Amino acid sequence: MYRTEPRLSNTRPRILVVDDDPIFLAVAGSGLAAAGFDSTSVGDGVEALEALDAMRFDGALIDLAMPRIDGFRLLGLVRGSERLRRLAIIVVTGRGDTEAVAHAMALGADGYERKPVVWPGLIERLRQSIENRASGAGYRAAAMAQEAAVRPQSIRPKSGRPSI
Repeated sequence: MYRTEPRLSNTRPRILVVDDDPIFLAVAGSGLAAAGFDSTSVGDGVEALEALDAMRFDGALIDLAMPRIDGFRLLGLVRGSERLRRLAIIVVTGRGDTEAVAHAMALGADGYERKPVVWPGLIERLRQSIENRASGAGYRAAAMAQEAAVRPQSIRPKSGRPSI
């Protein structure tokens, strides 16, 4: 079951917060409300998919380490959905290893924030990601990141000249 903060107006962006830590969910709900967002909090990827099916969201904050469906799998499922392609997604997690960051970005995350969260920076990144996704810029950037992730690391042939 998920908890929804009341929607105060039709113009406030709605954010889905997905994390198995109830303290983070409470802090995120308060921080988002203070910044002018409405939020819905869920404890894992399964509940996130249910919420995404039931409501429209402008953005999501997703943890990576969760039970049932982890953040990587959730991110892949969301980015694979035509209906959800404009959802701005910021990964918010305790993991800071390069592999996790690269994998999340390759799956289509719009940003990556390591816990403990610096809220003003996260709020600004979230606002920008929502604007980019709404205009289509974020969708194109994510598609380019996904394409780059499957491309070879270098485009230079052994001769040292760039190939076109």
